[in-house]
Amino acid sequence: MGELKKLNLGCGKDIKKGFLNLDIARREGVDVVADISKRLPFPKERFDVIYCSNVIEHIKEIDPLFIELYRILSPQGKVIIKVPYFSQIGAISIDHHHSFSLKAVDYFDWAKRKCGNDNRDMPYKFRIIKKELLFLPQFKRGITKIFLWAVYVIPYLVYKISPLAYEWFFPYLFPASEVYFELEKID
Repeated sequence: MGELKKLNLGCGKDIKKGFLNLDIARREGVDVVADISKRLPFPKERFDVIYCSNVIEHIKEIDPLFIELYRILSPQGKVIIKVPYFSQIGAISIDHHHSFSLKAVDYFDWAKRKCGNDNRDMPYKFRIIKKELLFLPQFKRGITKIFLWAVYVIPYLVYKISPLAYEWFFPYLFPASEVYFELEKID
């Protein structure tokens, strides 16, 4: 089996080795300049992995982007997404069009949408293979991280035991930093 074909979509300054790095702005390390709210400049089933970190919250219309991701993703390919958690201070920005919680991520799961209230036909089909909240990733080390983890230990344990309980009782008092989720293309 050959090496995976990987796309870093909306890379900004986060240039990843081993990925084709795409961004709307031309800068060092960017391989392809394109507007991801439009048709992507790739053939069908081109990538095995698509990575999007802090990108999709900036897109006004999410469905057209996911139609494109589905088109350029190989069968059983994966989309890895990180977005700001809705109650985190960085999630509130004039250029953010969407907020994300663990429950909001279910929007992208074909089976959950087909069985839920939103029964319109989806031109893309993904299933969620992983979803989780990330806490304090911006603090890499040191006394600040130790102090904050001491403060966050109870809400973090509540999240691990019952994500729903965390989202009901702690999201504004002890906000997670990001929502991380992985989607797999299904046919």
